[in-house]
This record gives sequence, structure tokens and C-alpha cells, in this order.
Amino acid sequence: MNTQLSQAAKEVLAERQRQIEVKGYTHEHDDSYNHLTGRLVGLALERIFRCVNKTEENYRICLVEAAALLLAEIERIDRKESKAAYMNPVNWTSGIRW
Repeated sequence: MNTQLSQAAKEVLAERQRQIEVKGYTHEHDDSYNHLTGRLVGLALERIFRCVNKTEENYRICLVEAAALLLAEIERIDRKESKAAYMNPVNWTSGIRW
């Protein structure tokens, strides 16, 4: 398996970092949302729909920004699940941290 990231993947990760550092979309900020609000997913979809009629270059930029927002949502879910597993007493007795 090729372990190198594609240019697109690098750009999504860089955009996610920019969102954290410049816009203040930190983990704590993202964790204030939940799956019922769908806020991060909604922002990603809004970004895509607003850019449909733009040039291909601008559309690609919108997709990178949207992908970074979707990544933030996936990370939020993972943090929540990790915290829930850690807080589960069953995991304490077995020594397993999920």
C-alpha cells in the first residue's frame, strides 16, 4: 500500500489546520456540537452548494474546505466514542482502553 498522501489529502489536512489556528475551530469548539445538530456536516454541504457555479479551480477549493469540515466531524465522533469507551467501567476491569 502506498503510504504517501496525495496532494488533495495534504491540502485537506492543511485546511483543517488553518481552520483550527486561524478560525478558532478547535476540538473544544467542534465538541460543542453533536450529531443531532449536524452543524459541521451542514457547513460542509453549504460550502459545496455555494460553489457549484464557480470555476473549476474555485470549486476545488470549496471541496477542500468542505472535506476539512467533514474531517472535523469525523474527529469529533472519534473523540466522543473514545471518551465513552474510557468512561465505561467494563473497560477499567479488563485493562482495555478502546
